[in-house]
Amino acid sequence: MDAGWQIYVISVLVVVGTVAAVLVGTYLLRQAQRRSWEDLASQSGLTLDLGKSFLSSPTVTGIHRGHEVLLDTFTRGAGKNRRTYTRIRMTVTNPRDLRLSLYGENIFTQLAQALGSHDIQLDDPEIDRRFRIKGEPEDIVKQLFAYGTFRQQLLELPSLNLSLQGDTLRYERSGVEKNVERLQKLLNLLGELATQVEQLRY
Repeated sequence: MDAGWQIYVISVLVVVGTVAAVLVGTYLLRQAQRRSWEDLASQSGLTLDLGKSFLSSPTVTGIHRGHEVLLDTFTRGAGKNRRTYTRIRMTVTNPRDLRLSLYGENIFTQLAQALGSHDIQLDDPEIDRRFRIKGEPEDIVKQLFAYGTFRQQLLELPSLNLSLQGDTLRYERSGVEKNVERLQKLLNLLGELATQVEQLRY
């Protein structure tokens, strides 16, 4: 076997091995995700859809505290910048088109604040320290945090990125969320927030 042919064979084996490793890694990730999401669906009275193939990402759908909910994953970017995200979407009646953005404190939010980005301050030291809140009408947004149940559920979650736009509450995080306890807390938080939005007196 000449050197050129050896290089060709080795190149093919490397490609095949790489593809196989990616497929195995994806399969193991999907299996772990399916097990945890199946537990969540069972505990919450929701429905798990495993998808059409063993590599498909599952989804969880149903009604939670009177609101339609969808838990799934999606990808953003391409090539080396391609990343997978976990997403929860919940419907909410929002007649006054209240808008809200709430996310955890980090170095980027600190920089934005230093550059003059305006956040809503609640005069609640723990909430103001851990989260950045934007939205309008500002006085109505503040009312949401006056409810003890929502505040307590919020403080039980170490990091968040959620928004209310139109009739949809949306949560996102980078990576595939497989922690059943955290997912359950997120569902409860979104359900509580949706209820408070619908009960606000304008």
